[in-house]
Amino acid sequence: MKPARSLACRLASYPLAFKPALEQAAQDGFSAVVADATRPDFHPHEFGASARRHLLRYLRDLGTPLVQLAAEHSGTGLADPARADSRLAELMSVMELARGLGAPGVTTRISGFGDARRGTLARDVLGAVARAADSHGVSVSVAADPAEAGALLDALRELDCPWLRIGLDTAGGAPPDAAVVERAGLLDVRDVRIRGERVEETEFGSGDVDFSAWMAALESSGFAGVLAVRRDAPGSVDAMRRGREYVASLLRPGG
Repeated sequence: MKPARSLACRLASYPLAFKPALEQAAQDGFSAVVADATRPDFHPHEFGASARRHLLRYLRDLGTPLVQLAAEHSGTGLADPARADSRLAELMSVMELARGLGAPGVTTRISGFGDARRGTLARDVLGAVARAADSHGVSVSVAADPAEAGALLDALRELDCPWLRIGLDTAGGAPPDAAVVERAGLLDVRDVRIRGERVEETEFGSGDVDFSAWMAALESSGFAGVLAVRRDAPGSVDAMRRGREYVASLLRPGG
């Protein structure tokens, strides 16, 4: 099976400072990291040339390269009318940091593509992201609400920017259309229980996510993006290690 080249973790899943979280990710067996670049202890403004060289040596020693940097905000994300300019500026700083650290991608969030009122702003912001990605030479995985995946794909096709990908999350429900999965640059992997409109994270394998369907979708679409084990809710001390082991078992032939 070839759905991914490495199994990464969302570093923010660890309730630890940046470097201790990197060490724990390495101890838990992850071979790559998606790191939140908006946190105070890992932010573009705090990482000049010397700090970047030191971090690169540190990552080489740990064996956990950065595969994506995250610059995400909840709600409408970059398409927040009151914060779009500042969040776009922040994203560009994160792109520059990603390039300096050799991370091939960035992930962000834009919502509103399926909304007649907010759709224009969402598309305008996406166009700005496309221009920035092309300028920096960095891939950007854009996450949106699951119901908007088709509309986001249409917007990406209109822009025809090879640097733009889609960010997906197994917590969003069943896999989307194959064309959406094929365009994905990041899949966050977590298990959830769905109770009406409420979604609760749970231990891998005990929730409502159909991982067999997701793995089949990855394989049939030729997905070549990043698989990132993620957990936002507090869990056991070994929750991420157990998550990695569970997802790794799904990736094995016959899993």
